[in-house]
Amino acid sequence: MFATTVRDTLGRTYRIYPFGQQPFFPANLQTQIQPLHLSDPVSAEQFKHHLCVQPSFWDQFFNFYSLGATRARTPLEFDKQIVQILMSRRIMIYEIPRGKSHIAPRVERVVQNKKSKLEVEFAPSSVLLWDDSASTRVRHFFTEEDATCFLDELDLSVEEMQSFQILLGLRQTKRDYEIIVRELAKEILKGKVVVLINPLHNETQLKSSGREDSDVREKPPTLGPHAGEGGTVFNHSGSSSKTESTEPNNLADVEKILSDRRQQIIQDGYKQKYTDEELLEIAKTGEVNDRFLVRLVFGDEDKARGGTLGFRRDSGRAPYWATTLEMAEAADTDPEILSGLFGIENFDHEQPFCLAVIDMEKMPAQAERESFVPTFEKMSEFGEKEFTEKEGFGPSTMKDIMNEDFAEEYTEFMDDYKNTGQNPYDSQLIMRHAQKSSNISDKQKLIRARHKTQMEFGANPLFSGNGLTKVTPDSRYAHNIGQKYGVVETFTFERDPLTVGELEKQGAVKIIPAKPIKGK
Repeated sequence: MFATTVRDTLGRTYRIYPFGQQPFFPANLQTQIQPLHLSDPVSAEQFKHHLCVQPSFWDQFFNFYSLGATRARTPLEFDKQIVQILMSRRIMIYEIPRGKSHIAPRVERVVQNKKSKLEVEFAPSSVLLWDDSASTRVRHFFTEEDATCFLDELDLSVEEMQSFQILLGLRQTKRDYEIIVRELAKEILKGKVVVLINPLHNETQLKSSGREDSDVREKPPTLGPHAGEGGTVFNHSGSSSKTESTEPNNLADVEKILSDRRQQIIQDGYKQKYTDEELLEIAKTGEVNDRFLVRLVFGDEDKARGGTLGFRRDSGRAPYWATTLEMAEAADTDPEILSGLFGIENFDHEQPFCLAVIDMEKMPAQAERESFVPTFEKMSEFGEKEFTEKEGFGPSTMKDIMNEDFAEEYTEFMDDYKNTGQNPYDSQLIMRHAQKSSNISDKQKLIRARHKTQMEFGANPLFSGNGLTKVTPDSRYAHNIGQKYGVVETFTFERDPLTVGELEKQGAVKIIPAKPIKGK
């Protein structure tokens, strides 16, 4: 059993509990807080629409509360399932008062996650309803295993874990690390303990707040303010980062940051931010919880505003590949450096470019949207939900084509097809070539499915499956980059999206001219 805390666009805070679980509220609030009743589809849909959560939150929500029901294939039917759960008696929803007078004195334990360099705060839910600081985010857990792994990453001693139990008022257990971690994970899932993720304060702030005992002494780069909202943030140490990250509050801040980076490049040259080893470690998390994404767009600003972030297929699918601002900011808006980092070949100085900076917090809720790091595993999971039998996909098709072995086969097949000089986007010609190349029916079907994945998702034969872009070897900046991989890339799926111009009017996208620093 677990409780989760969420907020909506109006600043209201809610706690969601499984029906029958005893909620944990301070004594002075127990008579004031009553469960919220969503008695009709309209009110339930409005409640869902206004919640500030990532799309992946609803997948986890459904898995926990659906009681084994089969997930609907279409987004519309899935929305209906969520609404039915919100209306059902499987859950109890409580609106939490936000006034500071309702917040009891803080009883907490603050530590630093030594792997991610994030400040992690633990507090009993009976005395803490919400931290009013705008920077703090609740970390949600949907399984005991998830919570256990999170606690393990803190790398605390047995003595430190025991101090957790005492300070948080939990039942004492044997002096055994695994037992203590397991018991603490259970208490977190029950909702008795709230886990908060904070941006790190500087040393002066730490001293003034009475936290001199914390081992936090400097603010490392982070990948956005959404740590813990329905997913896992990119965890990285940033120990070898050569460019300090600055966390922006809006698109205007982003533009200034990129402008500052440009001056640094002009003065000191381009410096790669992460090593290959660090990039591989970051990509393993698989989730995107960053507020700002960056996409290099072919064409000038006017052309970009008239189109969509991702090319819209006849199916209505409009995915796009990008990276996070935190990954791209060291290259400022230079399209030549970005092309080298993104693996774009044959850079042309005559080709106009612009940069689309996307504020994921401002993106309209009406569009279906999901973002993740495109590894073989993540792409396979998403394809299983998205593709249908009519499109040639069975239960195991995505797993059969999203792996290193088949990636090599598909690359060889497409290289061979390229020699024919025929259109690489014509699915019928691709299938005919597959029939000539192999008389094995199952292999032909897999080739067709892999090509469908390329056409619908944009995963071409260069797709590596590890979530990273490969540096373009013939780029003038390849020597400065000095490694195999450029950035952790992101895959964002949308259906029937708005144009870039419409998104810009809503303050969700900023189009910035992209000009090379070096001439021809």
